[in-house]
Amino acid sequence: MRYLIIGLIATLLCLFNLGAAEASILSENYTPASQASPEENLIIRNIAESFDTYTHFFIDLNICGANFEDSLAFLTRSFNEEIAFNLLDYYAYSNNDGKLVAKAQESIPIFTINDIPRTRFCTEGERITLKVDYYDCYEIGDHYLYYITAHAAYGKYIINDLYWEEVDTVK
Repeated sequence: MRYLIIGLIATLLCLFNLGAAEASILSENYTPASQASPEENLIIRNIAESFDTYTHFFIDLNICGANFEDSLAFLTRSFNEEIAFNLLDYYAYSNNDGKLVAKAQESIPIFTINDIPRTRFCTEGERITLKVDYYDCYEIGDHYLYYITAHAAYGKYIINDLYWEEVDTVK
């Protein structure tokens, strides 16, 4: 089962064309989120709100439905167009009325404000990369890193890269 889940995540990352290249550029200069300035803290919380918007969007989609174009416009408020398109393409389908319906399946990892204590960040100009530690995800003792990169646009930060990787741990 663990390999099935890991395989699914790896497939999703490939599907979204989410590489480690951008995240690895900044890999050595991460600061704990607890040391973030008020402005940096606001940016990190804004990114968590983007994931919250994503989660609520898919819950609401099953209640009221929306067409693909409107859904894409909504998700591009928080994600770049490529990620927003891929999220809709992979996690939803159009019914007979042309309304999108969410597929019942695993989703991308959701970053929330509860994850901030396990988060480190790195900024470079108008770009921020979060590096979030997740432990015991699929079995006791495992460790994963989630890289979330966002850039400043339209007065907020838009998520433009996601990368999930397992860290080798001694078990």
